[in-house]
Amino acid sequence: MKSLKGLIFLILYLLFFTPGLFCQNFRNISLKEGLPSARVLDFYQDHNSVLWIATYGGGLVKFDGVNFTVIQDAKDYSTLFARVIYRDKDSTLLIGNSLGLYRYGHDKYQKVPLLDSGFLDPYGSKMTYQVSGIIKRKKDYFVLTSRGVIELQNKKVIVYGFKPPYVFNNDIIEFENTIYALSDNGLNILDTKEKKITNLKLGINDLICRKALIYNDTLLIASNRGLLYIKNSKLIKIVNSATIPGFPNDLTCIYASKTSHSLWLGFTSGVINYFPGGKFKILNKSNGLDNSAITCISEDRNGSLIVASNTSGLYISKGNIFNNYDEKNGITDQKVLSVQQLNDSVLIFLTPDQLNAKN
Repeated sequence: MKSLKGLIFLILYLLFFTPGLFCQNFRNISLKEGLPSARVLDFYQDHNSVLWIATYGGGLVKFDGVNFTVIQDAKDYSTLFARVIYRDKDSTLLIGNSLGLYRYGHDKYQKVPLLDSGFLDPYGSKMTYQVSGIIKRKKDYFVLTSRGVIELQNKKVIVYGFKPPYVFNNDIIEFENTIYALSDNGLNILDTKEKKITNLKLGINDLICRKALIYNDTLLIASNRGLLYIKNSKLIKIVNSATIPGFPNDLTCIYASKTSHSLWLGFTSGVINYFPGGKFKILNKSNGLDNSAITCISEDRNGSLIVASNTSGLYISKGNIFNNYDEKNGITDQKVLSVQQLNDSVLIFLTPDQLNAKN
C-alpha cells in the first residue's frame, strides 16, 4: 500500500509541477526521472506493487513508486545487461541477458552456471546465448536462447541445439506436456526423453512462428502464414486467406479477450477480431486505426482493447472506435513494443528508449 501511494503521489507531483513531462495523462520514465538506462526491455510488477525493470546498460532496476534502486553484481559487468525477467513462485527473479542467466532473491544476485560454460551444440558449434524466454515445468527451467533451448535441472544442464543457420527465436510455451519453441525457422518441439529438438514438418514453406497461446485446449500460433491450430504436435487447422477469403496471412501477435470471448489478432496492417466459429472483422481506418504493423494487443480492466503499433504509437478502444496516442500525447517514440496493466490500474508500455505510464 505504501508503494502504491508513493507511485500515485509521484505521478500527481510530476503531472502538476513538471511542465511538459505529462500530456494526456502520459508519463515518460527515462534518464531524467532516475532510470539508469533509457533502453528498457522487460518489466514485472510484484504483489507489493513494486516494479522490476530490465534495462540494457543499467541492469535490474527496482522502482517502488518513488525511488529507483539499481541491482547488480559489481564483480560481473554482464549483470548490467538485463533482457528478460521471469518470476518464480517463491518471488525469486530469473534475469536473462545476452551473456547469461542470473537469479535474484533475498537481496542476493547469483549467476546460474549454465550459459558460460563453453557448451557445444550437437553440430559442434560453440553456443553463444541471447536469452529471449524462460518457462518452468515442475522443478526444471527451460531457457530459450539464440542457439537453442537449455534445460536447467537441479544439478544438470541439457542443451537442445538448433541446427544452423541460426535465426531469431520468438516464444516458448508448454502445451500437452510438450515444450514448443517458436522461431523464424518455424515451430520446434523438444523431445525431453531423447534430449533433442526437432523442427516440425507442417508442410508450410518459409514459416515464421511469432506468438502462441492456449485457447479451448488447442495451441494457437500467430505466424506469417496465418493462424495455426496445433494438437498432439500436429497441425489440425490453419486460418488464412486460402481457407477464409479476405483473412490476412501475416499475423504478428495474438490475444484472447476476457470480455468478448473472442480472439484479437494483430497483423502487418491492422487488427482482426476473430470468433472460433469462423466469423471475423477487420478493424481499420474507419475504426480509428491506421495501416501500421501491430506489435502487441492487451486489455484493461474496463474491457477496453489496447493495441500497440510499430510506427503509430498506442491505440485504446472505446467500443469499436480507437483513440490514438502518439508523440502529440507525450509518447516520444512511435514504436510501442509491449503493454501491461499494473495492479494499481496504471498502464505501462515500452518504447525502444523508455518506459511510459498512463494513469
